[in-house]
Amino acid sequence: MPSQNAARYYKKYTKLKTARTILSEQIEKAAEELSYLESVEEAMARVENEEDILGIRAELMHSGYISKTA
Repeated sequence: MPSQNAARYYKKYTKLKTARTILSEQIEKAAEELSYLESVEEAMARVENEEDILGIRAELMHSGYISKTA
C-alpha cells in the first residue's frame, strides 16, 4: 500500500512537472504572438495608402493569419 501511494504521487508529480514545462512554452509563444500582432496593429494605424495595406496583408498571409483567398 505505501509503495502504491508513492507511485501514484510520483506519477502525479511527473505529470504536473511536464504540464508546467509545456505551459511555460505556450505562455512564451503567446507573448511573442501578442507582440507580433501589436506590431501589425501599429502598422495599420500608420497606413497611408492602399500599397501599405497590401503589404500588411501579404505579411499576414505569409505568417498564416489570413488565407490567400481572403
